[in-house]
Amino acid sequence: QHEFMMQKSLLRDSAGHVSGILTVGFDMSARREESAPETAGRNHATPADRAALVRHMHRIMLRGRRLDHSFALHLVRLHGHSRNGASTIHPQEDHFLLVMMERLGAILRESDMIAQIDGETLAIVQSQIANSGDCLRLAKRVQAIVHEGGGLTDQKSTTAASIGVALFPVHADMPEALLTLAQAALNQAVPDCAICFSQQVFSPQSEVA
Repeated sequence: QHEFMMQKSLLRDSAGHVSGILTVGFDMSARREESAPETAGRNHATPADRAALVRHMHRIMLRGRRLDHSFALHLVRLHGHSRNGASTIHPQEDHFLLVMMERLGAILRESDMIAQIDGETLAIVQSQIANSGDCLRLAKRVQAIVHEGGGLTDQKSTTAASIGVALFPVHADMPEALLTLAQAALNQAVPDCAICFSQQVFSPQSEVA
């Protein structure tokens, strides 16, 4: 069975303006165990996208256990709102997500990772954190960048981000468990476009809404 990854990149003219989107497809079947993390720039995720994120977290978890390092998983839900408060879907959603990934990627360290996991949610793996304050500072920077809108919103609409955060090894020590807890924190954050940390520690008996 073949595993494919689609990657999109912004094309810019000589003045630096975005002129189009280049889409490239890769057959990842023979590269599943490579060390470099894969990212995807699509509106709809496939199991390959989630698998790439899980593999990356698994690698840094193994390293973290050896070196006693912690990291954070941020799930970032992007929102578009009209000035009267109604939710909107941005007409250039794919373009907007790519610009956000580019701008957010610029504030991350080389050891961090950003990936798109569905049509409105990004995942950021923040490596080697000292404490939860590091996570909160990054989350606030992410919210500020998203609120700026990337120059893609008109005066009648705004953009915002809700963020759910889970920490390794404080909340969970396996990738899927960390994703589950970050998603639960994100669900709590969404109504108020807030930043929420996981309030649970994963165990096989725990039930996360």
